[in-house]
Amino acid sequence: MSYFSTEIFAFLSELSAHNEREWFLANKERYEKHVRTPTNASARHQHELRPGSLKRLPRGYAGDHPCAEDLKRTSFFAKASYTDDEVIAAEFIERFMAFLARALGMPW
Repeated sequence: MSYFSTEIFAFLSELSAHNEREWFLANKERYEKHVRTPTNASARHQHELRPGSLKRLPRGYAGDHPCAEDLKRTSFFAKASYTDDEVIAAEFIERFMAFLARALGMPW
Protein backbone atom coordinates (compact mmCIF):
# COMPACT_ATOMS: atom_id res chain seq x y z
CA MET A 1 0.00 0.00 0.00
CA SER A 2 1.35 3.40 -0.96
CA TYR A 3 0.25 6.46 0.98
CA PHE A 4 1.59 8.93 -1.56
CA SER A 5 1.10 9.37 -5.29
CA THR A 6 2.80 11.53 -7.89
CA GLU A 7 -0.05 14.01 -7.33
CA ILE A 8 1.58 15.18 -4.10
CA PHE A 9 4.61 16.41 -6.05
CA ALA A 10 2.47 18.06 -8.71
CA PHE A 11 0.43 19.86 -6.06
CA LEU A 12 3.49 21.03 -4.09
CA SER A 13 5.23 22.20 -7.25
CA GLU A 14 2.18 24.18 -8.33
CA LEU A 15 1.77 25.59 -4.82
CA SER A 16 5.35 26.81 -4.95
CA ALA A 17 4.57 28.68 -8.17
CA HIS A 18 1.17 29.98 -6.95
CA ASN A 19 1.63 30.57 -3.24
CA GLU A 20 -1.46 32.69 -2.77
CA ARG A 21 -4.68 32.18 -0.83
CA GLU A 22 -7.00 32.27 -3.85
CA TRP A 23 -5.05 29.53 -5.65
CA PHE A 24 -4.94 27.39 -2.51
CA LEU A 25 -8.67 27.73 -1.87
CA ALA A 26 -9.38 26.77 -5.48
CA ASN A 27 -7.14 23.70 -5.04
CA LYS A 28 -8.00 22.80 -1.44
CA GLU A 29 -9.70 19.56 -2.43
CA ARG A 30 -6.46 18.42 -4.12
CA TYR A 31 -4.53 19.36 -0.98
CA GLU A 32 -6.88 17.33 1.22
CA LYS A 33 -6.81 14.29 -1.06
CA HIS A 34 -3.16 14.18 -2.14
CA VAL A 35 -1.27 15.87 0.72
CA ARG A 36 -3.12 16.03 4.03
CA THR A 37 -4.89 12.68 4.03
CA PRO A 38 -1.90 10.52 2.97
CA THR A 39 0.46 12.44 5.26
CA ASN A 40 -1.82 11.88 8.24
CA ALA A 41 -2.24 8.22 7.33
CA SER A 42 1.51 7.63 7.14
CA ALA A 43 2.08 9.56 10.38
CA ARG A 44 -0.21 7.18 12.25
CA HIS A 45 2.37 4.46 11.59
CA GLN A 46 5.25 6.37 13.12
CA HIS A 47 6.35 6.46 16.73
CA GLU A 48 7.21 9.77 18.28
CA LEU A 49 10.72 10.08 19.66
CA ARG A 50 11.11 12.73 22.32
CA PRO A 51 14.46 14.46 22.40
CA GLY A 52 16.34 14.74 25.65
CA SER A 53 19.32 13.44 27.51
CA LEU A 54 20.16 11.57 30.66
CA LYS A 55 21.83 13.42 33.51
CA ARG A 56 24.32 10.57 33.98
CA LEU A 57 25.91 7.97 31.76
CA PRO A 58 24.12 4.62 31.54
CA ARG A 59 25.34 2.07 34.07
CA GLY A 60 28.58 0.38 33.06
CA TYR A 61 30.19 3.32 31.20
CA ALA A 62 33.18 5.18 32.59
CA GLY A 63 32.69 8.88 33.30
CA ASP A 64 35.47 9.76 30.89
CA HIS A 65 34.14 7.64 28.02
CA PRO A 66 34.99 9.39 24.70
CA CYS A 67 31.33 9.19 23.61
CA ALA A 68 29.92 10.22 27.00
CA GLU A 69 27.67 13.01 25.67
CA ASP A 70 26.26 10.80 22.92
CA LEU A 71 25.65 7.95 25.38
CA LYS A 72 23.49 10.28 27.50
CA ARG A 73 21.20 11.13 24.57
CA THR A 74 17.75 9.58 24.62
CA SER A 75 17.19 10.10 20.90
CA PHE A 76 19.14 10.73 17.73
CA PHE A 77 18.33 12.46 14.47
CA ALA A 78 19.20 11.00 11.10
CA LYS A 79 18.45 12.20 7.58
CA ALA A 80 18.04 10.25 4.37
CA SER A 81 17.11 11.41 0.88
CA TYR A 82 14.64 9.58 -1.32
CA THR A 83 13.56 10.09 -4.91
CA ASP A 84 9.95 10.83 -5.77
CA ASP A 85 9.58 7.31 -7.18
CA GLU A 86 10.90 5.74 -3.97
CA VAL A 87 8.44 7.70 -1.81
CA ILE A 88 5.39 6.75 -3.86
CA ALA A 89 6.36 3.07 -4.09
CA ALA A 90 3.79 0.79 -2.46
CA GLU A 91 6.33 -0.74 -0.10
CA PHE A 92 8.03 2.52 0.99
CA ILE A 93 6.38 3.02 4.39
CA GLU A 94 6.55 -0.68 5.24
CA ARG A 95 10.28 -0.88 4.41
CA PHE A 96 11.02 2.40 6.16
CA MET A 97 9.19 1.41 9.35
CA ALA A 98 10.84 -2.02 9.32
CA PHE A 99 14.23 -0.29 9.08
CA LEU A 100 13.41 2.00 12.02
CA ALA A 101 12.15 -0.89 14.12
CA ARG A 102 15.31 -2.90 13.44
CA ALA A 103 17.48 0.11 14.26
CA LEU A 104 15.68 0.47 17.61
CA GLY A 105 15.65 -3.27 18.32
CA MET A 106 11.85 -3.34 18.25
CA PRO A 107 9.56 -5.91 16.63
CA TRP A 108 7.78 -4.99 13.40
